[in-house]
Amino acid sequence: DINVPARFSDEFQGADWVDGVGVRVGSSFVGRNERPGRKWETTSFVAACDKHRVFAWNVNDPDNPSSQWRFELEPVGENTRLRFSMVIGPGVSGTAQAMQESPEQAAQILAVRQNQHRGNMDLTVRGIKDLAELGR
Repeated sequence: DINVPARFSDEFQGADWVDGVGVRVGSSFVGRNERPGRKWETTSFVAACDKHRVFAWNVNDPDNPSSQWRFELEPVGENTRLRFSMVIGPGVSGTAQAMQESPEQAAQILAVRQNQHRGNMDLTVRGIKDLAELGR
């Protein structure tokens, strides 16, 4: 469910599938995001999809994404490990644009954005863990 992270994130507000082909590599969805003073949408493309193992998507361009986000599930005994990761680039992201426009503040811009992502990813993983443990 591409909207589960929206239940926990301070930034991601939800998404809608663009095509009616179902969840598969190449499917696309439009995500809605919000930070104080800014709202934006991005189109993402499913890059990997194995229902019980991985779900990954490329943002803005399927072949040269501004970022790739990824959930991975790994069995660990009777439990499951959830990994949530992201890579900025290789395409130009909003963060990269801001850094190019203000090179003297590039390190600070990157650090702030990394902390925002880290915080929201942590909220999302904790929320999903709670859902899984409560069976909801």
